[in-house]
Amino acid sequence: MSRARLIILGIAASAALGASRSLFAQAPSPARPPSGPVLIAPEAAVRIAVERLRAEGRAFRATGNLPRQQSDFARTYAYVVRPADIVEAVAAVQDREDAAVDAYIRWQLLSFRPDLAGMDAALYQRLLRNLPRLAPDPAADPIVHEQFESLALPAGRSAEIRAELERRWDALRFEASQVELLNQPALKFREAVAEAMPETGLRRLGVLLRDLEDRIRAASSTRGVKSRISALLRARMTDETLGLEQRWGLIRHVEQLRGPETRIVRDVVFYADAPADVRYSTFAVRSADVARWTAYLNRHEP
Repeated sequence: MSRARLIILGIAASAALGASRSLFAQAPSPARPPSGPVLIAPEAAVRIAVERLRAEGRAFRATGNLPRQQSDFARTYAYVVRPADIVEAVAAVQDREDAAVDAYIRWQLLSFRPDLAGMDAALYQRLLRNLPRLAPDPAADPIVHEQFESLALPAGRSAEIRAELERRWDALRFEASQVELLNQPALKFREAVAEAMPETGLRRLGVLLRDLEDRIRAASSTRGVKSRISALLRARMTDETLGLEQRWGLIRHVEQLRGPETRIVRDVVFYADAPADVRYSTFAVRSADVARWTAYLNRHEP
């Protein structure tokens, strides 16, 4: 073979090798199989999840739009998390500066399906203390009540005062709707945690009773949680695992819930030539509630 032909073949081979290297350099790395989660340091997996959820929670806080309508973050998370780490994270406050962000993070952490029923007594008590805070309805502010009452009387005589009361009422309703929206992750978290607790023993009931107290203070709807408490106590009327001493303790606790109440401005009715009518609703554990629950705890129908 001539020297010239060898040189030509060498150049062709070099070119082919260069093209091959170029193709391999441009090719993407193999995609991770959907069924093969990525492994990282175990202590980092939950921390990364929390920070990603914090960003989502802040976006929710800024826009009022939930990034996720369901608790489904785990479905899209690539890293392996240790179940015990998730339980610890769910029981701890994840954002002390913003209750709505804290609630959003922990609501989404529930998508990893942690075994809350198996947590020890100390961790359960920590969870109970750290239930995500509920923002209070602005219509429950006593200062707002005073302002509305002071404007209601002259509203029938002065078009200007009537217009001012109407403006404040519209603004209050808007603020209340925003608070209701921001409380959604906290309410969803509380409901899910109660359902995750065992039906026997006192833990599910403990979460529901604590949730009820918090809802009364925040003037958040109590109808659903009261219904769940009633259904649970009725179902356990003859439950032999609930001892006499436990029943007496629950009766004393239920009786102590009666009394504290939160009042909100429910409506303002305007008339042509008469004072406006400021109407209120009250959130409380009522005598009828106590009578029903103590009857079930005493093993009979109310």
